[in-house]
Amino acid sequence: MKNNKLTYLSITTLITSIIGILFILLKFDIEFSLKEISFGLLGATIGGILSFSLSYIFRKKVLSKVFIAHNYNDTGKANQIKSYLVEHLVQVYSSDESTEIGNSIIENSKNRIKKSNLVIVIVSKDYHKSKSLKKIIDNCKSQHKRILPVIVDDSELPNSLSNYKYVDITNNFDLASKDLLSKIVSVRDQDSYLK
Repeated sequence: MKNNKLTYLSITTLITSIIGILFILLKFDIEFSLKEISFGLLGATIGGILSFSLSYIFRKKVLSKVFIAHNYNDTGKANQIKSYLVEHLVQVYSSDESTEIGNSIIENSKNRIKKSNLVIVIVSKDYHKSKSLKKIIDNCKSQHKRILPVIVDDSELPNSLSNYKYVDITNNFDLASKDLLSKIVSVRDQDSYLK
């Protein structure tokens, strides 16, 4: 969505520049040579094309698409992880994000999981209380999605996730977040290799 806004901004900037140049020419009795007018229009066009090109390049730089499944009580930790990942060019979806009132979090999550390369599951004391989170995990498994548990407190991995590699961010978020990012990049590279 952010990249679409950048594209529209690029096009709007180009059109505004050209209209501005034409307005000045028509409104004010200033004499410009054909050469000056041509350079102005050429500059506006090149600026618009360059801006559009940069938005296209940045759109392609997303490292991976990740879904974060978490209990409502772990929203703070999920947002901390999300901020770090977004800062490092990972597109992040989350289980509570943009679910409209009256709609199912499970159904909304299924669609986002389909778009993701990897599912991060926040494991905490609250994880064990959440029936919907367990349904989301079952959905990930049925879609054959890669799962990466992230432990955020002194909880142990549940049996359903005990066979997965995990990241523990309990003691040192900075160090663990780098490990998390390297695992995400590793999954992306493996997926690229398989295509």
